[in-house]
Amino acid sequence: MGPAFGQPMDSYRAETYGQLSIIMFLFLLQQYFETSCPRVQIACDNQSAVDRVLILRDSKRPQFPNDTLQPSWDTLQAISRHLRLLPKVTLIWVKGHQDKNTPFAKLPVLAQLNVRADKLAGKFQHIWHHTYPQPLFLMIEGTGCNLMIDGETITSKHYKNLLDVRRTANIKQYLKKKFSWNHLSMISVDWRAYNLAVSNWSPPTAPESRSSTFLPKFLHRWLPVGKHVARYNPNMYSSFCPSCSSNIIEDQTHMLRCPCRTTWQRDMKQALISKCEKLATDPILVRILIEALFCWLRQSPFPATTFSANYQALIASQESIGWEHLFYGRWSTEWDSCQLGYLQDREVTLSHKNNGPAWASQLIRVIWDHCHAAWLERNLARHGADAEHRKEIALAHAKEKIRTMYALRPLCRLQRHRRWFHASPEAHFAIEPHLHQLQAWLRTYGEMITAISRRQQRMNQQGQMGIAEAFERLYNL
Repeated sequence: MGPAFGQPMDSYRAETYGQLSIIMFLFLLQQYFETSCPRVQIACDNQSAVDRVLILRDSKRPQFPNDTLQPSWDTLQAISRHLRLLPKVTLIWVKGHQDKNTPFAKLPVLAQLNVRADKLAGKFQHIWHHTYPQPLFLMIEGTGCNLMIDGETITSKHYKNLLDVRRTANIKQYLKKKFSWNHLSMISVDWRAYNLAVSNWSPPTAPESRSSTFLPKFLHRWLPVGKHVARYNPNMYSSFCPSCSSNIIEDQTHMLRCPCRTTWQRDMKQALISKCEKLATDPILVRILIEALFCWLRQSPFPATTFSANYQALIASQESIGWEHLFYGRWSTEWDSCQLGYLQDREVTLSHKNNGPAWASQLIRVIWDHCHAAWLERNLARHGADAEHRKEIALAHAKEKIRTMYALRPLCRLQRHRRWFHASPEAHFAIEPHLHQLQAWLRTYGEMITAISRRQQRMNQQGQMGIAEAFERLYNL
């Protein structure tokens, strides 16, 4: 029940660190009393760690440089070296978690000890989540050198970690600039909870919505809303919200705040409250979360002064990140700290679900589920719910685009260009009333009209006249 240092932290690293701690204790005990160590048997439930240590202990060849790149090499070499100095100490493997199928009282002694050790280790991990402060320049004897990044000892996947540091440096600078973060805001984001949420979120079954691409586009604010789609061709695609009666440019923020789509917001509130109850969440944290989300949706200030001093650090930290980022999974680490303090004060049994990054990631996924529902609702408003409705919307969009093309008609000055048009948009709709006819006209002439209008606008700004227009004027004279 203590810290194990090194990153990335996994069960293999924790088990080898545990082996080393007891072996070092026995070795130092032998040295202090100047006597041989009695016969001792050490059991470990990680078979890979046990096998690797025994291979190194019995190996006759010298250590090669590439050996040092093995996962947890620092602990492995120290364990095997001290085992040679403690001939009466043996290391064996015992199957873990045997209490799942057999009552604890009926288990062998080693299995019982293993179960108790796992519970102690789990209790420590639930409190610290591998964030125990590492001693400066910690190096296990015999290692030779350590790779350290941001004060953390890297004990495996050295190449990947070096690449990640090189890649993420520019990404961090980009995020700080994009969101106007300072250094404290960047380091206060709970990136572990964010990564867990991204890894474990799975969209509802909705193939027509291209759900598999929803999350990355949503997180980077590149959903194909009106503002983005209209950039491809403003004459062909509308940038306005498909639900609002007023002409409001539809960006991703408006997609969430649109007053015509509030059903998903009510559902999200109920789902969050229900999920928080299952996770034994601090009621004050639930209030802060719900209040923060809906204050941002309604564009009203967050009432920070209504909460006690114990939560002001959380409010200040999340405010520096931005309340909007609660929707995008960028939560402050203070959420975890407040939740852990609440559970400890009430002596609630800690688990991997009710505190730490895993707790926060579950709430983040609930929010993403309902943001996805908002996106589906928006798509129904844009494209229609059934075949008949989709046809009506497509017909309305086609007529709107044709009216836009007719507005560009004065820029199409040549006689042959004028033949593309009818007397007016309404006359066009009377002559070609069907959807396929309107779409065929747009496919045939839409891009050409747009290109001509852009070229003509550019020439007008430069005071130029096209050669075809000049000859046409001469002909008309």
